[in-house]
Amino acid sequence: MKKLIKFVFLFLVLFFVFKNQAWGLMASVFEVEDVKEENRPVFAGDVWRQSFVSPQEEFGAVGIKVSNNNRLNDDFWIFRIKEEGQKDWYFETRKYVTDFQDEVFYPIGFPKFSNAKGKKFVFEIESEKGAEANQASIFLTLEDEYLEGEASINGKKTKGDLVFSIYKETPAKELIKESIIQKLKKDPIFFFFWILILIPFIALLN
Repeated sequence: MKKLIKFVFLFLVLFFVFKNQAWGLMASVFEVEDVKEENRPVFAGDVWRQSFVSPQEEFGAVGIKVSNNNRLNDDFWIFRIKEEGQKDWYFETRKYVTDFQDEVFYPIGFPKFSNAKGKKFVFEIESEKGAEANQASIFLTLEDEYLEGEASINGKKTKGDLVFSIYKETPAKELIKESIIQKLKKDPIFFFFWILILIPFIALLN
């Protein structure tokens, strides 16, 4: 009886994750990044702006590559985004930079944009009190390789672009499937490793 309960429980968990399309995860669907990058400090009053054209019909988050400079910084960044040409900002929020990790993308979510493919959007990052020895940094590409948008600081165009990504909600089923396929292509040993782990787990059901 206990074996049957374990089996039913495992089956229901897997069924719920793979079958229920309402369970979604945020997956990166577009990214501006370069092998050669630099990070620039963001001081109080600085306004960094980046425009981009959405390659997706909908998206609900932007990830900014940041650096905490290997310390805790007492500052807040204001993030805002809108479709270019609109008078009012679509969404605005404050983020405590102490939450930033070094040299990783920090995702900022918002109510998703729909019918967005081919439309141009713009977002801004503004520091409230960044100062020497108390500021986070933002990453830029060294070259202007992203031709569908541009970056600027305090209204002045920069040579490169901000290193950023956009995300959309993806059903867990699709995300897991894509992840497994990519992992298999890159590392076939991955499956051998997990099979070795799975065998003793299955043995527990016997």
